[in-house]
Amino acid sequence: MAELNLKGMIGEKIRALVPFLGENEVMTFKLHNLEQAGIWVESQALTDKMLSIVGAASAPRTLVVFLPWSQIQLIFGYVDEVSLSQKALGL
Repeated sequence: MAELNLKGMIGEKIRALVPFLGENEVMTFKLHNLEQAGIWVESQALTDKMLSIVGAASAPRTLVVFLPWSQIQLIFGYVDEVSLSQKALGL
């Protein structure tokens, strides 16, 4: 298996726990870019939240948001192998 890193996941969907967004659940994001201080992501949930904050119903282009590393508790993605829940399968 190739070495895993976020750079290789640019353009892919990732899942992250970002408590400062007011959510206590893992959210899905499209990873756009990496910087030393954090990541640039896109998601419909973030778009809805940001448009609500600025009082707009739409934006002229796709909204991307910078998430600093200090605000991200967990990130995960997927590799080619199948993932199973042993508990759900009674194993």
